[in-house]
Amino acid sequence: MLRERRAHAGTKLSGGEQQMLAIARALRTGASVLLLDEPTEGLAPVLVQRVGAMLQEAKREGTTVLLVE
Repeated sequence: MLRERRAHAGTKLSGGEQQMLAIARALRTGASVLLLDEPTEGLAPVLVQRVGAMLQEAKREGTTVLLVE
């Protein structure tokens, strides 16, 4: 979803879009631990499910996920 908004370079994104961008950046770093504070705030329910699936996949791949909702 953010791909179509990439021309804005994160400067004109909604709160939910900024949250998705922050999560995507964190996942791309290859970090072994992710600390997420309310990662689904401001997201539509369908996107909450997608974020959950991405975090579950990261966990399966060996990333430790600490999530505060």
